[in-house]
Amino acid sequence: MLDALAHRGPDDTGILTFVPGGGTASVTLGACRLAILDLTPAGHQPMESADGRYAIVLNGEIYNYLELRRELEGLGATFRSRSDTEVLLAAFAHWGTDCWRRCVGMFACAILDRTTRQLTLARDPFGMKPLYYVVGQESFVFASEIPPLLRGTVRANPQRLYDYLDLGISDHGGETMFAGVHALPAAHYAAIDLARPDVPAPVRYWTLDPGHTQEISFAQAGKRLRELFLEGIALHLRSDVQVGAALSGGTDSSSIVMAMRHVAGPQLDLHTFSYVGGQGAISEEPWIDIVNAAARATAHKVHLTPEEWSRDARRLVETQNEPFGSIAIYAQNRVFRHAAEAGIKVVLGGQGADELLAGYRGAWVIRLATLLERGRWGEAVKFVRRLSQVRQPNDPVLWRVVLLALKLMLPPGASDIGRRILGRSHRPWINRAWCRNHGIAPDRGDSNRPTGAERLRGEQIQAVTRLSLPALLRYEDRNAMAYSVESRLPYLTPALAQFALSLPPDYLAGPDGKGKRVFREAMRGIVPDAILDRRDKIGFAVPVQTWLPVIPEVVELLEAAAAAPPINRRAIAPAVAAIRDGKTRSVRDSFLLWRLVGLAAWARRFNVVFD
Repeated sequence: MLDALAHRGPDDTGILTFVPGGGTASVTLGACRLAILDLTPAGHQPMESADGRYAIVLNGEIYNYLELRRELEGLGATFRSRSDTEVLLAAFAHWGTDCWRRCVGMFACAILDRTTRQLTLARDPFGMKPLYYVVGQESFVFASEIPPLLRGTVRANPQRLYDYLDLGISDHGGETMFAGVHALPAAHYAAIDLARPDVPAPVRYWTLDPGHTQEISFAQAGKRLRELFLEGIALHLRSDVQVGAALSGGTDSSSIVMAMRHVAGPQLDLHTFSYVGGQGAISEEPWIDIVNAAARATAHKVHLTPEEWSRDARRLVETQNEPFGSIAIYAQNRVFRHAAEAGIKVVLGGQGADELLAGYRGAWVIRLATLLERGRWGEAVKFVRRLSQVRQPNDPVLWRVVLLALKLMLPPGASDIGRRILGRSHRPWINRAWCRNHGIAPDRGDSNRPTGAERLRGEQIQAVTRLSLPALLRYEDRNAMAYSVESRLPYLTPALAQFALSLPPDYLAGPDGKGKRVFREAMRGIVPDAILDRRDKIGFAVPVQTWLPVIPEVVELLEAAAAAPPINRRAIAPAVAAIRDGKTRSVRDSFLLWRLVGLAAWARRFNVVFD
């Protein structure tokens, strides 16, 4: 198992075994260490407490370990290393499971208590670091990735497979695409009694619940958001190895790069790593160049071709463990590879900003629905007109924005007729008979959908916990760790998240259609105005349409997907034929086809059986 995880920690390897006897289960802990803090042998894992009672394996970082260490020293704790791992171990010894709420970081860990004969697993509030497990007849096995856990026949999880085919979502909650392989949910811990080992019952220790909307001025909100963000950047810069940044040229990554320079000063040797689109992609290189010049950073740029994708596709499928619905993550993968080749072991990135600060175009729909619900028809018309002026080629067409806004206004439990008029009740590419056989019914979440002023907040929480961020965090972790690079995400701290979600909706989604309104103002004076005033949003713009007809494996994988029981072959046959004939489809169809390609490539790599 450790050999299969060696890419996650090539700097050191350790194994610890506890055999209590007397009918009590034995425990073996193994660790592959990526040395970031305290590079000496004192940071070796598994790490034991001085009295021998506790042992820990930790994947990730506790960024506020210095503050926790000072507090623990005041309580009488002593330390033998400069590592955050030892601090977390001491925190658990003093505060028990209350320690997780005190930690600012990304972590998945297992802590053995030899006295109580208990093993405790825990995962960070957002699920930045993974933790999977399998419960066997006489065993409980866990790991940071899925492949080391697979034994015998590998079967797909029908419900999770449906979620992926329906909405393209994955990695939420406690299930995976593999039947029988579970994930410890984000913000949970689970304690296992070695005397009576059983299926774990995860306990939530933190909830993204900002409470009521704050009564705070726009200026005050911007000032506080700026303070929280810069404090987070300072924590994420703590490292005994060099720290770089992923830079796309957008507000999120540009703010990180400029804040790194602002916090660390001129002595920081700052390197940035960027994907620059080509061959049909929209390039953000001019914006990237503006930021690198302003930050006085050393720029590293990655260019991609379809031939490179074909060469690397199989490895990417294996790296990700589960299906992915877009080749955009290949650009991210290559960025991390380039960082590793440049000798950078830690890279800061902007995941989470869109979800927390209303950066997605879905905020347009929510704002329009809110205006219409309140009877503010004139403002709604003006808002749509503004959208027509700022809309970019990749943005949703305006009629779709209007229809989705009307759909949000439907009462809970709206009829299927209403859904067919304003949306869709069934994805035609999903085999309905297969759904019935597995007891799967579409879940639109109507009964739990917030209304009125709470609508934007509800959508933000859904994006963080289910619809968007969980899959993005898996992509980020696997792509970075494949090259032994630690990806740090400074937007994802509990303090910043709670504050962002407590702000009035108008502070996030502005009247001109621009998201992250208050954050853009918070970064004035640190980030160049040209970046903050951008109206386009691109991200990893891999040329999906252009690449589809020129990659030979695409048709083969689409045909394999069409043969899978969950897929309605007739529904996707025209698209497959068009690709076979070298014709491009619409961008929307292209993303669906990549979702199917991802499914087939995953099933082929892991010999997955579809029941």
